[in-house]
Amino acid sequence: MIKTVYSLSEPEFIEAQMLVMRYRRPWEFHKRWIYILALTFALIILVPGTIILLRAKLTHDPRIGLSGLFLSEGWILLFICLFELQLAYSVFDLLTLRSVKRKMRKHFVESRSGQTDVHLTVDDSGWLDQSPHNNSSTLVHWAGFSGWTESASLFVLLRPGVMFHILPKRVLADSELTQVHQLIASHLGPSSASTRRH
Repeated sequence: MIKTVYSLSEPEFIEAQMLVMRYRRPWEFHKRWIYILALTFALIILVPGTIILLRAKLTHDPRIGLSGLFLSEGWILLFICLFELQLAYSVFDLLTLRSVKRKMRKHFVESRSGQTDVHLTVDDSGWLDQSPHNNSSTLVHWAGFSGWTESASLFVLLRPGVMFHILPKRVLADSELTQVHQLIASHLGPSSASTRRH
């Protein structure tokens, strides 16, 4: 039996959310690379063309076949430049998942996850977490979990639907860490992280 008390930090909460997203919706997590490649390709095509047109606008280069309204109206070039900046930001956002993490931070603040101590007991009967602050208690037997995953700093146990439970490894001694890992693996099998590595 392992007993511990912890409260989640914001980085731990976000990391757990990302682990769950990779576990439950891997296709959605990875399909962003299609958008990244498409947007990057569009930028590769658009940016050199914009530079040529901008140069023609500034130097009145007669070798550029486009003239008249297109080159005389600077606002059209400005619109194109702003569009390209938006594309570049979209690529950055998809690479870093910035907007997704912003929503997770908002949820962390609204749920007050970091302001509540969780009293956790893990044994052969299951996973019991209690929150004296909220006067709440949740016991989940091992059969009630649908899977689990882990990172260097977290255990994340998933239940059917959207619920999941987080345990930061920092609150466990080395011997407890080994014991918790063995308990989880013995009841739920290998983690998704282990499966992916093999």
